[in-house]
Amino acid sequence: MKLTSRSWWAIPLAAGIAVMSCKKVEPPSTANDDPMVASIELQGLKKLEHASAFSAIYAVTGAGVTVRGKLKHKAGAMRVEHVIPYGDRVIEVAAQGRCWRQRGQVVIPCDRAESAHATRLASLLEAAWLWPLKQRPDRKVTATKVDLAGKTHPALTILGGTGQPLGTLLFDPANYLVVGLRMQTTLGGKTGELVGTFSAFEKSCGIKIAGKREYTFLGQPLLTEKISGVLCEPIDDDLFAQPPQVKHGHLKLKHKGTTDLVCTRLRGPLTGVDAAIGKVSSGLSAKGFGPVGAPVLIHEKGPPRVKAPGRLVTAVCLPVGKRAWVMPEGTWTGELFVKQVVGDEVLAAFGVGDVIKNTGELPGLLLAGARERKRKQLGVMVQILYLYREDFRSSRPHGALLDEAAETPPDQRVSEMHATLE
Repeated sequence: MKLTSRSWWAIPLAAGIAVMSCKKVEPPSTANDDPMVASIELQGLKKLEHASAFSAIYAVTGAGVTVRGKLKHKAGAMRVEHVIPYGDRVIEVAAQGRCWRQRGQVVIPCDRAESAHATRLASLLEAAWLWPLKQRPDRKVTATKVDLAGKTHPALTILGGTGQPLGTLLFDPANYLVVGLRMQTTLGGKTGELVGTFSAFEKSCGIKIAGKREYTFLGQPLLTEKISGVLCEPIDDDLFAQPPQVKHGHLKLKHKGTTDLVCTRLRGPLTGVDAAIGKVSSGLSAKGFGPVGAPVLIHEKGPPRVKAPGRLVTAVCLPVGKRAWVMPEGTWTGELFVKQVVGDEVLAAFGVGDVIKNTGELPGLLLAGARERKRKQLGVMVQILYLYREDFRSSRPHGALLDEAAETPPDQRVSEMHATLE
């Protein structure tokens, strides 16, 4: 499966972490036929429960890109905070029934495919801590064996409340402790097996916690997660609650980073934006690129100076990263060209609703806001489209896994328009 750096967060969010005892020990003889009971007895129910709530330093690598941030973890829930190259703070949450991200002021709920994947994986990873299985009567467990990489592992098949399998937990054959997982899921429109293997165990909070988790999908490398600096502490459940969406008309002074783009030029009404984004997306795919951010409109001739739809000239772009600039001369010919938006201080205006409506309204709000601050606009206005049909969700640390476009109703989409200030 081809990976792109979309929002990153396909979420195999490691919403749970495998655990392992400090040294090889013999499982209790009474539990030889029950690896779950053996694991709990070897480590202690209370100790496992205490160790599953922690803060840590987090890094995830997928499609050759590494993102680093801070992690807040509870069994079955994960929150990551990081800063993307364009300067915005990003928060990402994946849990059972809760899946969202926030980039700067904008809240981006997961689509149905992401939510289904996040809930299923979070449920299985919660079970990897084992102690929740003792407290969840809706979770059924069946002992089995699994062949993986030439080895046979004792395993537990975890069943959800409906009796359907969530997936399988793999055990160290000597200690009956979780060292990986397998599950069926859908990523990027493809359905197949996700396999996670856990390693680099370090002692934290009284037990050994896996510091490295590697995932494959359909037999191909997907991503690698690493944690360090684990600090066990209570984690407030409110941290995983989705915040309200930014309000229409909100203004914020901010610094933005430099953005590298591949674009096509749209002449005329913005009703052609959908087709233009599709053209750029197809062109990138043909050259082996994946977008690394939400669509961007550069209003070369646009509001407030140009209002007549037939006279508009708009560069319709997708962020791609630095590699587009070092490719051989002539790579970007015809209708596609590379463009760079240079980082600077900007005034940002946020609009909720249809992109054409927002494009007409937001420039006036920005000019009024600039006058209030006794500043002047420099250059053209730039607009980012969130929750759009072709929003590739690249702002999150797991987006490499899911490439479905969001199907958000037009009245719920969000635009962020920038005016560079003198």
